[in-house]
Amino acid sequence: MNEKKVYADEFQTTFVSAKEMLDFLAERTKTSEWLCKPTKALRLAALEKEREKIEPDDPGVLSDTEKNTQLVLKVAGKTYPVRNCAIAGTAGDDPCPGAPALSGKNKC
Repeated sequence: MNEKKVYADEFQTTFVSAKEMLDFLAERTKTSEWLCKPTKALRLAALEKEREKIEPDDPGVLSDTEKNTQLVLKVAGKTYPVRNCAIAGTAGDDPCPGAPALSGKNKC
């Protein structure tokens, strides 16, 4: 397996084995957090007005946001950069075309 995937937000990685891919996914699962909030609690704002409220773990996230969407998501008193990969979901489009729909118990 020597596939390379490049995503809309310019993140990319290469796996040389199935085990390497599964280890990567397991680590992502451990370090990921999903927030489930009602749509009416979400606010999009211009990055330039909210820049001082953002402390990304990776400075590349902020530069990618500046270059692409220039938007932040405000929810529950926190501000998050909005990258290209989030736009489809925010717009109500299917962010993962072809993927099976989530069952009711797995939806937020």
